[in-house]
Amino acid sequence: MRPLRMTPADEDLYVQRSHDLAQIEAGLSYGFNVIVLGERGGGKTTLLNVFERRVMEEELASFGIVLVSGGAMSSATETLDGIARALDPSGTRVARAQAQVLSSPASDPLIAAYERLAYVVSGLRESKPIMLLDHLSAPLCWELFGRLRDEMWTLDLRWVLAGDLDDQAHLLAPPADAFFEHTIYLTPFDRQEIVELLTRRDHDGQIDDDVRRLIAERCEGNPSRALALARRAVLAEDSLAAVLRGTVVEQIERELGRPAARLADDLARNGPAGPSDPDLLRRLGWSRPRAYQVFEQLERAGHVEISAERTGQPGRPRNTYRLREERA
Repeated sequence: MRPLRMTPADEDLYVQRSHDLAQIEAGLSYGFNVIVLGERGGGKTTLLNVFERRVMEEELASFGIVLVSGGAMSSATETLDGIARALDPSGTRVARAQAQVLSSPASDPLIAAYERLAYVVSGLRESKPIMLLDHLSAPLCWELFGRLRDEMWTLDLRWVLAGDLDDQAHLLAPPADAFFEHTIYLTPFDRQEIVELLTRRDHDGQIDDDVRRLIAERCEGNPSRALALARRAVLAEDSLAAVLRGTVVEQIERELGRPAARLADDLARNGPAGPSDPDLLRRLGWSRPRAYQVFEQLERAGHVEISAERTGQPGRPRNTYRLREERA
């Protein structure tokens, strides 16, 4: 399920989450930094997109709002520089900061990146915007708001961070727990909301009412899981049996446990990968040995297919793993 962007094409697909939006707004109104925690596929990115548009359209904040996606960022230094660029689209102050002694190679790269960001923030002519930060891995979040907690406080920005519920202990490990004064647990959809979501997406009426109701019972309020079950129902000869069997990721969780299900879910969302893939390791917050261990679990159980991938570098081809959609 792709996140909704609140474009005219997407607006008709969105199911309102008024309670969660109100919780974010309430926390920010008191000057709190907010962290939104929810299941993978629970709608966190869509919620931030909707909140961004709501602030812009209803002028809830005269000082503006900036959404930063950290999914492609591989280090805390890169993240800080990315935030600086988002605050300075023209690049003028970023360029000036790069030219300062602040960016000297002799200094700590992370502190240098922070000082570049501080230089950009100090030049904001209007009141400082609300910062929405999404898709950043838990280790990088802790680097920013744990290791650099006091420095980030001095920027005097208000933050809304979206994170996976599975990563709560890492995201809020001291001293980062003190940075986020307001924690919001994303409300799961109720059954009626899931049925509404499926109805909005099913323009051609390919899923009948009984299947929609069964999906609403089985998906545990997770919109991504509901849509995965709906796709399975559409493709199956027996839609009800397909929904009862569940998604591949659900089957893996029942059989092998939560870590294997997290890896399978990542493969389903992001495509084939291997245990040495740095992006995968960053997303999951795992070490390479841990990834090898869980990949072996999936392989032994027959849930993945292996292929050799030539990298153009000397040595043996790299093995990549693709999730099997169905098992015999």
